[in-house]
Amino acid sequence: MTADVYFERLRNLKANLENARPQQLKVYFYHDSVRPHIARTANAELMKFGCTILPLLSYSSNLADSDYHLFPHLQHHLLGQKFQIRDDIEKALEHFLKKRSPAFWSRGTHDLPKRWRKTSDAFGACLKWFARFF
Repeated sequence: MTADVYFERLRNLKANLENARPQQLKVYFYHDSVRPHIARTANAELMKFGCTILPLLSYSSNLADSDYHLFPHLQHHLLGQKFQIRDDIEKALEHFLKKRSPAFWSRGTHDLPKRWRKTSDAFGACLKWFARFF
């Protein structure tokens, strides 16, 4: 993904948030897997939007929303299925994603701060900084 594409997505995110949640005063933003030079520039743009930027963590599978929430459910959904062609895989993935309710996605996002706290408690002070946001 280029910086231009990323910034365009951030602008779309801002517009969508303003439309969907006009009463929401505070937005916390966490960049996951963004190249550092893009993240620095994006942070400046997000701060113009009034977002609070959470610092980038070292990778830990129990902190990545996709690893602890999405992929286990996807793995269970695909269990025992065999695919002959790529199109079948794409259809199965599309079916899985369409069946997820908004509550499914909210639950994964909602649990993320608890996972940060749990990791902080288990591994010491490296993540304690996050506690002031939650």
